[in-house]
Amino acid sequence: MKKKLKIKGLSILMAILMVASIIPMGAISSFAADADYQYSVVSETDQTIKIEKYVGAGGDITIPSTIGGYTVINIGFAAFENCINITSLIIPDSVTSLSLSAFYRCAGLKSVILGNGITSISQQAFYDCTSLTSIVIPNSVTSIEPAAFAGCTSLKSVTIGNSVTNIGIGAFSGCEGLTNVTIPDSVTNIGDRAFFACTSLKGVTIPNSVTTIGVRAFGYYMGNADYEKTPNFSITGTKGSLAESYAIANGFKFVDVTAPTVMLGDVTGDGRVTSGDAIAVLRAEAQLRTLSAAEFTAADVVKDNRVTSGDAIRILRYEAQLVPSL
Repeated sequence: MKKKLKIKGLSILMAILMVASIIPMGAISSFAADADYQYSVVSETDQTIKIEKYVGAGGDITIPSTIGGYTVINIGFAAFENCINITSLIIPDSVTSLSLSAFYRCAGLKSVILGNGITSISQQAFYDCTSLTSIVIPNSVTSIEPAAFAGCTSLKSVTIGNSVTNIGIGAFSGCEGLTNVTIPDSVTNIGDRAFFACTSLKGVTIPNSVTTIGVRAFGYYMGNADYEKTPNFSITGTKGSLAESYAIANGFKFVDVTAPTVMLGDVTGDGRVTSGDAIAVLRAEAQLRTLSAAEFTAADVVKDNRVTSGDAIRILRYEAQLVPSL
């Protein structure tokens, strides 16, 4: 009986030693804490640390660039998860990376200033931060990972830095309050459903740099039974680009940025609206003049998809200042 107990005890001891052998000693001995943060040492040589957990009271938070003489370079996995009492956040330039779910469901977080040292916004970094209203991605960031800002329902404006090349799957999905997003010409990949269910977003400009646009990346949301399109959604881009292809394939209006600007009523293209334009309209109606597409758009001042004497009369009334506008 004693022999069996000794063998069993020896087996447990060996198991403990095996587990200890695969955990770096630094990961155990370097864990420490101050009043608001628990952290671990990344490198003793470089004197750098990672914040493992926020234990403060919340409110307006400025993460320190150093703690105990060590430089903060990383926000660890779920370090601020469910910290609902945090209302604003400033991340220092010393931080180069945010780990998975770093600020997951910080529901009270209204504003964030991201440091200029961050190179990637990790997966679900700000997932479900439902009070966040705007975000500026600094130029140091090259990638916005999947679901990084998904479910940020109060997010209205997003400015993406000019070094970002990748916007990951579902990066901004469910941001139903989003009305404006600026995509720089550094971006090459926009993942599936990147802006899915952003129902307040009525249009987007896609630069020529983009070579991949994923499934339902823009202009879709989940209806009662199936996927539905955002009403009157438009894609702006260059004719012949992937932006135009996406618009056509998905049945969205495409706005060509290279198309000449048409001044309503200025059929002759001289930058003015005069009786000469009315005469051009009448000549077109009498089939004495052929209008180009741009001229037709300028001539159709009553916007009934026809060019008639009614348009000429409207132009003359405008020139005589009998109507305030066309």
